[in-house]
Amino acid sequence: MAWRCAAAYEWGQHVAIARQAGLTDAEILAVADRPDDDAFTWSSEEATLLAAVDQLQTDHVIDDARWAELCAVCTDEQLIELTLLAGHYAMLAGALNSFGVELDGDQPGLGQVAS
Repeated sequence: MAWRCAAAYEWGQHVAIARQAGLTDAEILAVADRPDDDAFTWSSEEATLLAAVDQLQTDHVIDDARWAELCAVCTDEQLIELTLLAGHYAMLAGALNSFGVELDGDQPGLGQVAS
């Protein structure tokens, strides 16, 4: 959502969190680039989650086809959490962008993994 909302501060904060969770720089950057080459491929579950977040940001709804895909890989609780968390970060992105919150120290900028 940080990428989709052009929220540089939110993106930079989540780069550190993503690294702590074990994601590689290529995986982090692929959230923004969504490459279709052999260098990086999302699993079908990951691609479904990313597409759902995209729909929520763009259309403010997850369509029936995508919802069915999500139901195959998520529990009811996870579906609720995904929807609310995406909405929370969209709202936070709007606030941070509106307030002009600047990057912290060596925090990477939007679409970057290093400052």
